[in-house]
Amino acid sequence: MNHWIKPGLIGDTSLESIRDTICELTGISIDEIRGKRRKGDIPIIRQIYCYACCCLTDNTLEEIGKVIDKDHATVYYSNKAIIDKISIKEKKTSMGRFY
Repeated sequence: MNHWIKPGLIGDTSLESIRDTICELTGISIDEIRGKRRKGDIPIIRQIYCYACCCLTDNTLEEIGKVIDKDHATVYYSNKAIIDKISIKEKKTSMGRFY
């Protein structure tokens, strides 16, 4: 599934580097990605961070979550949410358009 992450976009694959790159690309602060806000764009950006870390590193869910002050369950469900969104998009794309 990591074909959705553009090669070379994130040079250093440390958790902090992935977090910083995603924050820079999306224009949110590190405090926002670490915060408790559950509305707007922030939650999806957290999910993207978790998905990218799961795809690009061998770190545990606990280690990934620690960088953004979240627990392993949040990382698990965030990663799963992005995988589900990708699967739905791929299914819609493969079905083509019906008029």
